[in-house]
Amino acid sequence: MLPTIEPWHWMAAGVALAVLEVVAPTTAFVWLGIAAFLTGFAAWTLPLDLNGQLLVFGVLAVAAIGITIWLRRRRAPGTESERQVNRGAARFIGQRAMLDGPLANGSGRVRLGDTVWSVTGPDLPDGAAVVVTGMDGSTLVVRAG
Repeated sequence: MLPTIEPWHWMAAGVALAVLEVVAPTTAFVWLGIAAFLTGFAAWTLPLDLNGQLLVFGVLAVAAIGITIWLRRRRAPGTESERQVNRGAARFIGQRAMLDGPLANGSGRVRLGDTVWSVTGPDLPDGAAVVVTGMDGSTLVVRAG
């Protein structure tokens, strides 16, 4: 014989899952907690046996996980600076800059933001405008521009 699960068991599980969300913020536990709480409400208002309760929870849990996945895919990627954080020097490709000294024998320097970067490219005089076209390791590749 299967044990009896009362509506308050489901509601307590829902609250416990919501509290677990605070400890492990994943946005999945809160949705499962809502599914458990709604299952408890359904068991309280409708004559559901254990199989019916498990069916309601299963449907709501699958819907909850679907909502979680949909919200994560829909989430905005963040501000421009947040999107640039892990791109390294690749974030400078396409930017224009002025040489910080001459570009002689294929090597020189350019200041981008608050950092001076090593660059390679054609020989150009000090202060010439350049465009970053690529990277070679941590060295930027530039062309006159």
